[in-house]
Amino acid sequence: FSYFSLLYLFIFLVLFISVLLLIFFNCFVFRFLFIFLLLFLIFFFFFFQAEDGIRDAQESRGLGDVYKRQVIMVNPNSPTGVYCDQMRQLVERINGDGSKCKLTWVDETYIDYVQDAVSLESLASTQPNLIVCKSMSKCYALSGLRVAYTVSAMAEELNRFIPPWSVSLPGQLAAIAALKNFEYYQQQYQCVHQNREHLENELARLGFKVFPGIANFLLCFLPAGCPLSSDRFVAACREQGVFVRDAQNMGVSIGDTAVRFAVRQQHENVRIVQCVK
Repeated sequence: FSYFSLLYLFIFLVLFISVLLLIFFNCFVFRFLFIFLLLFLIFFFFFFQAEDGIRDAQESRGLGDVYKRQVIMVNPNSPTGVYCDQMRQLVERINGDGSKCKLTWVDETYIDYVQDAVSLESLASTQPNLIVCKSMSKCYALSGLRVAYTVSAMAEELNRFIPPWSVSLPGQLAAIAALKNFEYYQQQYQCVHQNREHLENELARLGFKVFPGIANFLLCFLPAGCPLSSDRFVAACREQGVFVRDAQNMGVSIGDTAVRFAVRQQHENVRIVQCVK
């Protein structure tokens, strides 16, 4: 346990005892103690947490001192779909000499969509606090089977938090078969790239601001002058049988005009474009 964890545990324990004392004795001293501890816990939670996330690679210097417990990154990013090709250098800077960072977690769920991308899996052998995780729901289309894996020197420690039988036998067999079928998935990724480029051009032509992502989705902002917010836009599309993701809840500052389109087959993308016109 860290010192913060022990402090949280102690405060909650005292708070619990205070509640019991209030129930059985209900005197002014116990009421005051309960209110004081509750306010202290709220203050501690909001004012002693880590700062906001990394905005660009240049901000990585010294992050090991700022983020004393952990750094979590997604590459390629979700919901933007943008890929950072300097992630290896970023992780090495965070965990450099003198760093106090205890854990660096990199989610590479969408990395197989990137042509010639280099995974950080091999870096885990030299970075003892690095965890690289990959869900196979996206790139391998195994979302119904709930399969994922991690590469880390901390694997034994992570096993303590994994419930028994967390992945079914059909899921394991499907995941192994998918990993062996490299050429098939490369062909599918090429199809996704082609269909994404076509959909991106069509949406941009309609006035959408489109992020240049590399995955099987496109994050967009509604055209300027559009009277609808993202939730109303999504509801209007749903009425026509087209399901679009409302992205305003996928980031603290993304705004209420952000939507995310899944890249589908060509004839389905045509229907999406016809719907949003």
